[in-house]
Amino acid sequence: MVAGLGLAFYGDNITFDIAELQLKQFPLVLELLLYAGLLVAFGVKLAIFPFHTWLADAHGEASSPVSMVLAGVLLKMGGYGLMRFNLELLPQAHVYFAPLLAILGVVNIVYGALNSFAQTNMKRRLAYSSISHMGFVLLGIVSYTDLGVNGAMLQMLSHGLIASVLFFLAGVTYDRTRTMMMNQMGGIAQAMPKVFALFTMGAMASLALPGMSGFVGELEVFVGDGDGGSL
Repeated sequence: MVAGLGLAFYGDNITFDIAELQLKQFPLVLELLLYAGLLVAFGVKLAIFPFHTWLADAHGEASSPVSMVLAGVLLKMGGYGLMRFNLELLPQAHVYFAPLLAILGVVNIVYGALNSFAQTNMKRRLAYSSISHMGFVLLGIVSYTDLGVNGAMLQMLSHGLIASVLFFLAGVTYDRTRTMMMNQMGGIAQAMPKVFALFTMGAMASLALPGMSGFVGELEVFVGDGDGGSL
């Protein structure tokens, strides 16, 4: 909030209009401070390492409808904020922070995936997979290419739909089995074949199987990061 007020109150005119904020010229030191403040704020929302620890607990304790909204909408507000404020309004500072964000993006991908494997609670496993996927969003934001940023936006849209479906199916499974522990769900394919089939499709989409939206978003991020173009 302090960083946002710094953007609005700097200079001769006080404004909260983003179009007018884009016209302001900030000193580099002030830009770096504002960028750092906004990065912490949006990093918590996007669940960037090391600000990610709340997400698994939130999903583990929340009901399935709340988890659907959290994964499908609220989590993406952090990515939107990084694009709209950090990238657009503070481009000089973004140059300095981009290498750090790229490293954190890779850490998110690997660390989130490994933690997801270690979970026995279904919703916590999905939560850590969301942390991993947000790493691709971060890589797209720091790519400095149209393709990379488009990939980050598509990844947020795609993951929002896929994660919502998976958390919905987790809720359906809990209603039938009364447990979220995956080691107690043996034979679920025979008991709930339709739910199992939908789970398989959702898992393949989350895995970024070619032909599904998750694949397109991640491919654009990777190609965008390796491209020599610019925004």
